Amino acid sequence: MIPFPSIKQFRDVIRNVHNKAHFVGLDSAGEPIYDNRRPVPALRFRGSVKLHGSNAAVVFGPNGIGFQSRERLLTLEDDNFGFHAHMSGHMDELRRIAGLIATQAQVSP
Repeated sequence: MIPFPSIKQFRDVIRNVHNKAHFVGLDSAGEPIYDNRRPVPALRFRGSVKLHGSNAAVVFGPNGIGFQSRERLLTLEDDNFGFHAHMSGHMDELRRIAGLIATQAQVSP
């Protein structure tokens, strides 16, 4: 199982930019010192809309090819909206893709 990373929100980006722009250093106790008078940079972003729904992934690993959702390994008995069942019908193509990836990454499939 490969853990799904956390998806940060735009407000987290704003907070981090402000903190970095205002950070001056550390005090004698190792606590951060901020100067809110320091300018904040103007940044341009290109974003996309995050749709809420289901997450599914194909995993290529030492144990072969598997399928997972965000938080669990999938089986035919414990599927994720039919993803495992559907992808199981494409194992030859998935093995071919895994071989191409392994060749490109110079690892064993």
